[in-house]
Amino acid sequence: MGTYPDKIGQLKEASWELDLLLYDQDQPYGQRDSIRYFRMDPQWRTWQRKEAGEHTFPPFGEVKTGEKTVYQVGTEYHSMLDRACYAQAIVCKPGGGSLTDSFGTPLPSTHPQ
Repeated sequence: MGTYPDKIGQLKEASWELDLLLYDQDQPYGQRDSIRYFRMDPQWRTWQRKEAGEHTFPPFGEVKTGEKTVYQVGTEYHSMLDRACYAQAIVCKPGGGSLTDSFGTPLPSTHPQ
């Protein structure tokens, strides 16, 4: 998130596989086997509704260099949670309100350096 390209090297030194969330039209920063990139569909709008008038979760998909991103919409919850449930850690900037709000539970964060 945000300035994540600056932190990839440090995280890779820990030998972790990484799932990174890209902003809008950001492109993958060096495609590697141990790094996967994801994005919410930049065309989605907060108040977008289904044909039946229900609000939707943001379409979410894996971004691969040279391939069209296929976005899927979760029916019961945001599709990003499918990735998060297998994570050993979630790294975000302190004050990452949208991430914390989406889980509805306190998340610990480290002191910024």
